[in-house]
Amino acid sequence: MRLTVKLFARFRWARSLGSWLFDTWLLDVLTGLALIAVALKLQRFIDDGAITFWLLLCFEH
Repeated sequence: MRLTVKLFARFRWARSLGSWLFDTWLLDVLTGLALIAVALKLQRFIDDGAITFWLLLCFEH
């Protein structure tokens, strides 16, 4: 049996997985962590000077 089939069979009992995520606020926590990770990546990208470089390149007279 493939791994995905085994995992699906194992968690098949959790038919209401979506409502379980909403009931336990786990989805909110995961979404919050994902937003924080994106913000940190964007901040690191800006701190590296990439945005400044492109702004100077595009708007130089």
